[in-house]
Amino acid sequence: MHLEGLVKRFLLCLAAISLSGCAGESQRCPEGEVWDDFARGCAEKLPDRSTRGSAWSPGTRAFEEATTRWGLDALGVEGVRLSVADVDDDGWPDLSVRKAGSLRDDFRPGGTRATWLLRNREGRGFEDVTRASGFVASRSGDPELGRPVEVVVFADVNNDGAVDAFTGTSAVFGEDTSELMINDGSGNFGFASVSFLARDPARGTTVGAATFLDADLDGWIDLFVGYGLGGGHGQD
Repeated sequence: MHLEGLVKRFLLCLAAISLSGCAGESQRCPEGEVWDDFARGCAEKLPDRSTRGSAWSPGTRAFEEATTRWGLDALGVEGVRLSVADVDDDGWPDLSVRKAGSLRDDFRPGGTRATWLLRNREGRGFEDVTRASGFVASRSGDPELGRPVEVVVFADVNNDGAVDAFTGTSAVFGEDTSELMINDGSGNFGFASVSFLARDPARGTTVGAATFLDADLDGWIDLFVGYGLGGGHGQD
């Protein structure tokens, strides 16, 4: 099909989006099914599971200011990078917050904070479990200092039902660099092997982005890491 034809079909699809999608006259589906453009066939029409808590209509207020009620200002939380995961498997989404820059946490009184792992107290606010959970623990063993964390992604890498975390950084402090952190199932984290490829300080660790995915469809989570120019990874 020529480009002009593709553009026309795309515009027609946009104008005719419905529960039947862009199937066209020759691809109409039986009652209870809709056309799946990816599978190129009819598929079961899933029910609308929107509830009063998730449905939205014009004029409805979708957000409210809840920073104080959830205790974020009292905890001094500041950041530009956010990740959400249920790290303790209690059914409530927890929050990871990071400031900009390759800073490390100083947990001593008056020390500078740069990273927060916040446990959701079943909708009653957040609890700072950054230090107690071992999420930013230092390989130096100093309990008063955390390691630098900038990029955080969560996934269950060992198929044990608990979400683990890759924490990427653009700085190396001694043995502290990017790490794979293994969740024990209750929201406490420990180091993966020192031979984990993405933590090798010799590679340079200017991590700009990361994502977990099953790249080879074998049922096991793989890790893609994007590096910035500062770490010598401008070209592979």
